Amino acid sequence: VKLLSNLKEPIPDRRDVILPDEDDITSLIAVVRTGLPSVRARLTAHVSGEVRARITEDQIMAIMAYTLEKPVPLYSLINAIMMTSRREQAIIDIAGSFTRLLISALNTLDRKIVEASRAVKVRNIPGLIDAFENPHTILAKGSPANFWGFSSFTTDDRVLKDPTFSGGPNERAIIYKCTE
Repeated sequence: VKLLSNLKEPIPDRRDVILPDEDDITSLIAVVRTGLPSVRARLTAHVSGEVRARITEDQIMAIMAYTLEKPVPLYSLINAIMMTSRREQAIIDIAGSFTRLLISALNTLDRKIVEASRAVKVRNIPGLIDAFENPHTILAKGSPANFWGFSSFTTDDRVLKDPTFSGGPNERAIIYKCTE
């Protein structure tokens, strides 16, 4: 995570993404370390003994760091990096090690098959505009959907309907629903 403070250039087409500085990363690490005991207790109550035996402290902290909104929304930065075409070695070195750790952590967790949904604001993203305007061809039932970056889905319709995710009355959004 400390390497992420070395990012100095904004992510192309993503001026909204906050580049963390050293203080942000220090604060993030402190929040994660403080919350680790309670997360470990929740893991004990909610995941199999097999997962508890396999998952490492670093993996738990990677999931925690990725999902926190404050002191810095790391998920926004990581997803922006994964969605950009920038693949120079510095980006790979800085974001790659954290992303590898995060993916290994997620792969350690139990798999569950549930019905889940995701809302995505269309904004001015060409691929989403095309999908919004041509849903019967691009988003046809049974067609694969590719998400560049980690994509959060919810099983709670209240979250799905929140304007933060689905937009306001005058915003275009696509709602994906995944079933077994």
